[in-house]
Amino acid sequence: MYALRLVVRRLVPPFVYDAAVLLVMDTDMPTLAAQDDPDAPIRWATEDEIGKLDELGFRHEEAQKYFDQGHRVLVYEENGEFLACNWLVTGRYEMLNWFHFTMPPGTLYGTAAYTRPDQRGKRIVSKFWKRAAAEYLKKNYSRYLATVNALNRSSLRANAATPGTNIAGRIWYLRLLGFTVVRANDKTSFGWWTATRPYILKTETLT
Repeated sequence: MYALRLVVRRLVPPFVYDAAVLLVMDTDMPTLAAQDDPDAPIRWATEDEIGKLDELGFRHEEAQKYFDQGHRVLVYEENGEFLACNWLVTGRYEMLNWFHFTMPPGTLYGTAAYTRPDQRGKRIVSKFWKRAAAEYLKKNYSRYLATVNALNRSSLRANAATPGTNIAGRIWYLRLLGFTVVRANDKTSFGWWTATRPYILKTETLT
C-alpha cells in the first residue's frame, strides 16, 4: 500500500490530490543517547558535499533547500562514499509546502532519512538517531521527534524496535484541489493553506 501511495504521488500533483495518516514518534533522548556506538562511521556533512549526497540518491535541489533552511545532515560514510543520510531539524520544519512544524527549545526533529538500496536492512538510520541524541543531549535537548507514514511498515518496525519510543500523536490530512482537511491533536481544521500561508502545528502540543 505504501508503494502504491508513492506511485500515486508521482503521477498526481499533490495540489490536486494528497492524503496521509502520519504517526508522530517521540523518543526519549537519554535512552537513545545511551545506545550510541562512537565507532560507527557517522559524521556531519557540509554544504560543500551536496554532490556526494546527490550521488547517494538524495536530490541536489532538495539538499540545497535543506541547507538553505539551516538544517543539518548526518551521513554514514565508508571509504569516502556516503551510504546513508538523515536530516535533523530544530526550530521550524516545512514537512510539506503548506504544512509546517514548529519545535520548542530542546526538541529535535529527524526527517528525510535515505539509505542506499544495497545497504538497507542494516539499521543505519537507527544509528543516526542514537548519534544525534548523544550530541544534542549535551546541548540540553531532551526530545527526539519523527513522523512515520502509517502505511510504511518498515519504518514502523524500526521505531517499534527502538527503546524509549512511543506515539505522541496522529495526523490525518486530505487535500483536494488545494482545499485541505487536517486532523491533529483531536482537532479538525479546514483551509486553503499554501506555501505563503501554511498550516502550522506546534509540536509542544503533542502529548
